[in-house]
Amino acid sequence: MDLSKLPKIRDEEKESEFGYVHGVSGPVVTATAMAGAAMYELVRVGHSELVGEIIRLEGDMATIQVYEETCILTGYIALLLHLTVAVSQNGTLFRT
Repeated sequence: MDLSKLPKIRDEEKESEFGYVHGVSGPVVTATAMAGAAMYELVRVGHSELVGEIIRLEGDMATIQVYEETCILTGYIALLLHLTVAVSQNGTLFRT
């Protein structure tokens, strides 16, 4: 899967698709206002539009595993991409 072809935050006009980064701990980010999100959904996070995957949902709070460096993300937006992925045993990502 080519992550560069996923929707971009700047392409999204509906603010309802945005959540907000609440906290960062290493590669794990928590975001609020994520109602409507689904487990394993892909998201873009922050000004650099880092790609991550939702690994936990509790109310409108989502825990996101970000695949790239996460320093200084607190306060940025998170965009729901409405895509899910699966990972093969050799690490290849597939859209599901």
